[in-house]
Amino acid sequence: MVPYSVEDDFIDEAGRTFEILDEVLACYGGDAAKVHIAGVSNGGLVAFALMLARPDRFATLLGAPGSFSRQDPAAWARALAGRAVFNGVGSNDDGWKSEVKATHDALVAAGVESVYVEFAGQGHIVGEAFDESVFFEFWATHS
Repeated sequence: MVPYSVEDDFIDEAGRTFEILDEVLACYGGDAAKVHIAGVSNGGLVAFALMLARPDRFATLLGAPGSFSRQDPAAWARALAGRAVFNGVGSNDDGWKSEVKATHDALVAAGVESVYVEFAGQGHIVGEAFDESVFFEFWATHS
């Protein structure tokens, strides 16, 4: 979703991201109510931050992995009301697994629909053998 950045600062580029989204929809069409946001690694952090900045712009949120930079489940519940979140992490990703699971658990406790998936045999970035259909199944189920 974010094709470029200024000085590698994506999170502070939310305004420009939404301008790009508007331009893509204007040029190519599509249903603005069916835009899904997703990110991997730092992109997951950005996706989570953008969802909190403008939850009205996205149907679902997918992080693989992803998490929220601030610990405020009440704000998450308000922002994510009626939206589903996919929290994916490699089973071998010891650096992110506990944070992603904690985010999932906090979302569920706050009443947000959250799916937690550990990708068997995968690390922080998935390998060629990874079956990405799990992402498309999530989107198809929540469109």
